Amino acid sequence: MLDFNLMMGEGCEGELEAIHLEGNQSNSMSFHSREEFSQNVEAIYCVKGQVKLKISIDNSMILDEGDIILITKKGNFSDLQLEMYNLKDEKAHLIRTSIHY
Repeated sequence: MLDFNLMMGEGCEGELEAIHLEGNQSNSMSFHSREEFSQNVEAIYCVKGQVKLKISIDNSMILDEGDIILITKKGNFSDLQLEMYNLKDEKAHLIRTSIHY
């Protein structure tokens, strides 16, 4: 995985991460909000492949190539966990962006 710092306007910070999942591989992550910011946004974009995202026991969705999910929260959501499952035999490529403002 690669991490990049985004240069943004004053009062706004963020990170960009490339995620690569091998065929039928899974990955889990937690959201890292920043307490000094009142708004926190996570975006996950499926560049290639098909991935199942499981946010909680009752909430899951499929991201196909070109799909994006945005999760916006006022305040802290560091307790939110996400699991990703590559549903195909080929490698899946995703981009995760975290924005704090």
